[in-house]
Amino acid sequence: RLLSRGLGDVYKRQAHDRVEAINQFKSMMFRAPNGFRDVFSTKTFRHQLNAAVRFRTSYDDLVEQELRVALKMLAQRIRFLEGQITDIEARLRPIIAEHFPALLGLHGVGPHSAAQLLVAAGDNADRLHSEAAFAKLCGACPQPASSGKTVRFRLDRGGSRNANRALYRIVIVRMRHDDNTRRYVTRRLAEGKTKAEIIRCLKRFVAREIWLSCRFRGSCGGLAAG
Repeated sequence: RLLSRGLGDVYKRQAHDRVEAINQFKSMMFRAPNGFRDVFSTKTFRHQLNAAVRFRTSYDDLVEQELRVALKMLAQRIRFLEGQITDIEARLRPIIAEHFPALLGLHGVGPHSAAQLLVAAGDNADRLHSEAAFAKLCGACPQPASSGKTVRFRLDRGGSRNANRALYRIVIVRMRHDDNTRRYVTRRLAEGKTKAEIIRCLKRFVAREIWLSCRFRGSCGGLAAG
């Protein structure tokens, strides 16, 4: 088998736990006593995290001591989870690069997003008879939602939700960092499209780009792990 579902599941769990730990850390910083909060309020999150890892566990003020201990534990947990996520990505990258080298070359496509798309394709190899079928599998097909004189489409709620989330992450990365995508978004907003409609269009484009770069047909049998 080319892809292990286990690594993808662990990545998803660790990424979820990391977000929870970060939210706890930020909430605790926000609710800290004024004197303590003022010291770190102007710092970036990464600076706060690095400082928390170095906190002393003994302090004169008992309240501040327990706060520092809790923040230090959360900072260490975030660092640990980030290390595991990096390790999983390092393990996935050479596997994907060996069999689908063009996929990781696409803008915004990381090892985890690539793995989710490939697993979805491998689980449904019999459905991948065309590029449109792959888009349908990923939940990126336009769904008619016209009413009266208004002609519009909505997001597809079907298909593989993991693959759809992967497309969403790729689109968001491109909307933030790819000049061509940002120009496209600006143009479509000027035409009166909503952000959700623009994301739907971009998902469909990314699905087409992935299909053409990977040429899934006839190569999906070994992608999914048992």
